[in-house]
Amino acid sequence: MNNRQSFDWIVGNLIPEKVMQFSYDSGAGPAIGVIAEVDKELQAQGWPLLVSAFIDVPTGEMICRNTNVVITQHVISWLPIDTCSGQLKLATALEFFQYRFSDSFGGNPPLYSCGLSAL
Repeated sequence: MNNRQSFDWIVGNLIPEKVMQFSYDSGAGPAIGVIAEVDKELQAQGWPLLVSAFIDVPTGEMICRNTNVVITQHVISWLPIDTCSGQLKLATALEFFQYRFSDSFGGNPPLYSCGLSAL
């Protein structure tokens, strides 16, 4: 029997109680893996639309996995992911490959800008 649960995208920064089942011990306290949709302001700085992040449960802050930058104020919506089931690997790969394109307009793809190198 599969115990996984799917969720809709969550708007806002409150953590629903039912999402707490996805928290894991990060070594620095409980965290929840998420894919976060960020606002246009952050995108204008070179960030991708979707960011692999985690929620630091005690503080409620959302933190980018690639840069460790707190992005809480820029998150429009977010999707909790089960970091133990391989969903994190899939989500990270999807995030990377959505921006793996030629640099035909003279700008850097956003993920290269925030430190992720090509596979």
